[in-house]
Order: sequence, then structure tokens, then C-alpha cells
Amino acid sequence: MKMTALLPDSSEQVLLDIPEWDLDWQDSYFFKDKIILPAGTVLKSDIRYDNSAENPDNPFSPPQRIKWGRESTDEMGSITLSVVPAENSDERRLTIATAVEKAKLFANVAKELQRTRVLDRLPQIVKALDKDGDGNLHSSELPRRMRSILIERLDADKDDSLNPSEIQVLRDWLQTLRNRESSPSQTG
Repeated sequence: MKMTALLPDSSEQVLLDIPEWDLDWQDSYFFKDKIILPAGTVLKSDIRYDNSAENPDNPFSPPQRIKWGRESTDEMGSITLSVVPAENSDERRLTIATAVEKAKLFANVAKELQRTRVLDRLPQIVKALDKDGDGNLHSSELPRRMRSILIERLDADKDDSLNPSEIQVLRDWLQTLRNRESSPSQTG
């Protein structure tokens, strides 16, 4: 597990490096000293899984393909970095930059959803995620990496879940993406 800051001058600064992660180390960590990252810094996270037969900690013999899930034997890694502006006057710029990056992330998620043809599988996905069978996708039932994006964009009634009409908005949006992709581009 590693997080690197790619600075605007093309240099790199390692922020976190844990070559052999242990599940028992899940926690919040704080830097001993303040780290200043200039505008334009790009953060790169790298999480690798060794599910080979040579890994003595691999719970599966023979090794199995690992997919996202909620159990410790599933793929569920993430690294989150909290930042604050160096100067109070920079708070607005940081807020705007964060919103722009969220929009880019959402656009990339949209491309991935389209590429993996989620629209075709959406009913099955919703049914599989809806652990309590109530027809709603509660925040706790959504994959961590998609929770904030989906809840922030689709949870119109702000109840921290997606009801069937909010899921329909997702379905409609995916259909719009599909229609755009399949229609010939227009030039003017």
C-alpha cells in the first residue's frame, strides 16, 4: 500500500508506504509534521493484492479470484487523505478544486459503468446489493468506493439510501449514456 504525491515540478513525495499491510492495521494515521502540497499536486494510490499460492496469508488454497466485497477475504482496499488549506483564504479555491475533481471522478465512473454494461445488469446488481430485501439501497449496502458518489448524486430525499425512484434516475442516466454512445456524432 503506497500513496505518492506527484508535485507540479515533476518530483515525487511518498506520503505513505506500507509494503506488507496487515488487516489489523486498519486505522486513521496522522503525519508527525505538516506536509504542504502545492496546487496541481496529483495523488497516486497503489494497493496490491497477493492472492498467489506463495502468499502464506492467502486464505484460499488453491488461490481464488478476488472481487469487491465486505469480508476481510474480499477486495476492499482504499486510502483516504484529508486535507486543509494552508491559508484560510484558500478554502474557497480548495472547495472548488475538490468539486471539479469529484466531477471528473464521476465522469470516469460513468465511463466505467457504461463500459461494463451495468445498465444491462442493474436489476441483478440492485437485488444482490439489497441485503435486507426492502427495495432500497442503503448507504451501508453500497460498495464503499461508490457510496459518496451515488448517494451525493442520487439521494434526492437525503435519507442516506436510494429508493426505487432514485435508482430509476440512475437507470435513466445509464440509458442516456448508452444512447449517446450509440448515436452517431453530429458535426456542425
